[in-house]
Amino acid sequence: MSGYEKSINEHYGQPDLSGKIRQAFDRLGITPEEVTREDLANLDEIHIRGLEATLELGKLAGLKPGMRVLDVGCGIGGPARTLAAEFGCEVVGLEIVGEFCRAAAMLTEWVGMTDRVSFLEGDMRSMPFPDGDFDLVFTQHTVMNVADKAVLFTEIRRVLKSPGGFLLYEVCGDDDTALHYPVPWAGGPDISFLTTADELCGLITAAGFTEKHWADVTGQALDWFDGLAAGMRKTVPKRMGPNVGVVLGSDAAEKSRNLLRNLREGSIQVVQGLFTC
Repeated sequence: MSGYEKSINEHYGQPDLSGKIRQAFDRLGITPEEVTREDLANLDEIHIRGLEATLELGKLAGLKPGMRVLDVGCGIGGPARTLAAEFGCEVVGLEIVGEFCRAAAMLTEWVGMTDRVSFLEGDMRSMPFPDGDFDLVFTQHTVMNVADKAVLFTEIRRVLKSPGGFLLYEVCGDDDTALHYPVPWAGGPDISFLTTADELCGLITAAGFTEKHWADVTGQALDWFDGLAAGMRKTVPKRMGPNVGVVLGSDAAEKSRNLLRNLREGSIQVVQGLFTC
């Protein structure tokens, strides 16, 4: 394991994450056989705006049944399962964090989606796929952990068919050292490699992509956080599964507070983009 892989796994990974997820459901009296995608809604979409952002991106890309999609940096598989269930795609998730990959496979089996969604442990900078293997590459909140983004975008271009699409939802900024840490993607600036929105878009087009859509959605992100705060003051009558704190670890609340503080202070922005090749 390289130093980079070790650092990423140390930040994101937890010993026996799959076991911790099982225990969280056990405490709620929900067996694996009873788990639904709705029970996973607060657990497995580990990015700003959660499920609504994933659905918005899928619609933006015009995903259709039968398309072969690669989810780069797939986490524990929430977006991959969402795209497969809601748009009829075949989705492969690539994830460098071993504990995430194992949890993703477990949850996918629990909800009966192994025929449409699969996972592979690997480094997005050197993907274990042949040229032109996918109709679309999809990623959310992962590029900020990659220093050499030019290499990453060239690799994404390689595994795409022509024509093909690249869809991303990303956090941008211009000074990693000025952030309040920890945040969900880093405990400090050692594995946080933010670029400005303009720099990010330029790196993607330099890799051979054509911009079709590029938008700053920071306002929507802040509205979402405000909605979460308002929702916490209300009684929720439906059954609730575990939340993302199980995945983010014991300092999950601090990471979330700092993420919101950085957004409000303008240190980071959130963008979404669709590119074709």
